[in-house]
Amino acid sequence: SEAQDLEPILQAFDRLSELDEDNLLAIATDPDYQAASAEEAAAIEALSGVMSDHTAIFDFDDTLKMMDENGKPYVSEDGTEVVAMTELMGANIGVASASNAYDYMRKTLVNDVAPGIFTEEMMESDRVHSGSRNKEPMLNTILDTFDADADRATLFDDSMENLQHAEATGVEFNQVNGDTGMVIADLRGWL
Repeated sequence: SEAQDLEPILQAFDRLSELDEDNLLAIATDPDYQAASAEEAAAIEALSGVMSDHTAIFDFDDTLKMMDENGKPYVSEDGTEVVAMTELMGANIGVASASNAYDYMRKTLVNDVAPGIFTEEMMESDRVHSGSRNKEPMLNTILDTFDADADRATLFDDSMENLQHAEATGVEFNQVNGDTGMVIADLRGWL
C-alpha cells in the first residue's frame, strides 16, 4: 500500500531532521559528504530525490525570515533545515514574496537562510520573485521556469490572503504559522 511505501521515507525524514542545520546543509550541498553512520547514510539514500518531480515555493517574511519583539530579523526556527531537506529530496525550490526589500531578502536568503542552496545565481533567476502582493504571476513564472506541474507544487506561506493566488494557479497552499515561520513538521506533512 501507499502508506507502507511512505513509511521508510518518513522514518528517514525523521532521522535526518534530528541533525543540526549545518549537517543538513552539508548533506544537501556537498556531494562528497560522508555520513556519520550507516543509519544516516541509509536515511540520506532513502530521501535523496524522492520529491524530484515536485516544486516547493517559499514565502519570505514570517515564513523563512522572522522578526523578534525588538524588530531584529532572524531565520525561522527550522527555516534552514526545511530548505536543506527540500534540496536533498530533489524538489525544485522557488521564492515568492510580497517584500519590497529585494536586496535585503536576497542577502538574507543567500547568507543566512540556506547558503549554498540559495545562491546569487538563483537570486538572479526566475526562481525568485518579490515586490507584489499578487503572487499569481510569480507562481506561474516559477512553474514555467522549472517546466513544473502546478498539481505537484506547494506554496508555503503564512498569509491566507495568498490561498487565492495558489488556487488560481493550481498550486497547493500550505499555511505556515506566522508566529513561528517554517517548521520541519510543515515539510514532513508535504510528503
